[in-house]
Amino acid sequence: MTERIISADRPEPDFNAYAHLRGAASGDLEAMRALVSMGLGQIRDEVVPDITTAIETLIFARMASTIGTRSDTAKLMCLLGMTIGMLEGHESWSEYRDNLLGEGIAIASRLADDGVEIVEQMLPAMVEGAGPRAAEMAKDILTRMGAI
Repeated sequence: MTERIISADRPEPDFNAYAHLRGAASGDLEAMRALVSMGLGQIRDEVVPDITTAIETLIFARMASTIGTRSDTAKLMCLLGMTIGMLEGHESWSEYRDNLLGEGIAIASRLADDGVEIVEQMLPAMVEGAGPRAAEMAKDILTRMGAI
């Protein structure tokens, strides 16, 4: 599924991220999507994906998911999973990894509440596999999401 979500993300060879920053900062969904596509493409094409690219791309993926469609949310979930995978085994990043896990669980919970059946089915396994700190983060994030 991950490959299907990011397979269309092939930025132009001369893509200039800086040209899209103003639009993204002004709420332009297409500019946000372009930056997410660029980041996903770079992560996918690297032999050893760069965690900095993933973290920076998460910012635009979160923004796009907030004002976009379920497709934007799916890309955010995919990117969260990719980033969590990059952090696996790096103990110094364990708290951040748990935060990302909590965010993924919170987003999945909202999608399940919206009736996305496949997410509803996988949510219990996500919670079980995440551990107590990530589960607590998910509760906190859900509370914060409910405030907006």
